[in-house]
Amino acid sequence: MLNSIKSAHESYAAEDGITGYDKRMNICIVVPYFTPYVCGNEYGLAQSLADLGHNVTIIASTAKAPREKAINAVAQEEHPGFSVEYLPTLIDAGDNPIVKGIDKRIRNHDVVMLQEDYPFICHRAYAAARKFGVPTILSSERTYYPESAVKRYALSVLDATVNKKLRDGVDLLTAHCTAAREFMINELGVRREIRVIHVGVDTELFRPMESEGKYLTEGGFRMLTVARLHRYKGLLYLLEAMKRIREEVHDAHLYIIGKGSEEQNLRSLTEKLRLNDVVTFLTRPIPNHEMPALYAECDV
Repeated sequence: MLNSIKSAHESYAAEDGITGYDKRMNICIVVPYFTPYVCGNEYGLAQSLADLGHNVTIIASTAKAPREKAINAVAQEEHPGFSVEYLPTLIDAGDNPIVKGIDKRIRNHDVVMLQEDYPFICHRAYAAARKFGVPTILSSERTYYPESAVKRYALSVLDATVNKKLRDGVDLLTAHCTAAREFMINELGVRREIRVIHVGVDTELFRPMESEGKYLTEGGFRMLTVARLHRYKGLLYLLEAMKRIREEVHDAHLYIIGKGSEEQNLRSLTEKLRLNDVVTFLTRPIPNHEMPALYAECDV
């Protein structure tokens, strides 16, 4: 991702007759939501860029993300090394907030990264970046269409109009994985270059360490999955596999961490498969900084 940011900045610098650039860059990441407790990939990106010495600002709306709405009480997380600006939300139209005041926050950055092609906040940021001559990067992780027929139709209209304009106009177009790249090519008809930049894992942060046994207390062989509880995550297959696993590994225990619309269906399937004693749902919030220790408690 950093190389892509440098490429975008260098391309604009070359147009202006500038042969070099300040390695300490002012980088803006625009997202519709920045949940203070459930940190997405933009959190890790901002933190990594800040660790490299760059000035990083995340711009988001004051609206709550769907996954944040599912949490009753949250604790504030620190943002080490980078800043977050929450813009006033005029309306949250179908989980797509419209904000005001973004233009003046774009002009002083060296590059703007837009998280996805459909958020209205990214459309406004793109227009402002074009106005002030700031290079732009679009990052997408889309691999499916919404289940809701209304949202699916609305997204199809956006994809054929403003989303397409955004995808075609940014200086760099990136995808989080090969599946997202294939989605843009096969489903959205994108014909330009798409760079795949995998999210990856911080192997220093998530290194093997001594287990504290704070969260995963049952079972001799502990398996862990962390995911939003939605149908497209395929967790029902994991439960069906668990039925076979327990027959071969008698002390196996599966932990599922997350919340979502499929929670009750997954719990019902757990009962139907008679797995209540070997499957545990952990739906309470876990602070981001405790995730490495949590992962260290599992075997798989």
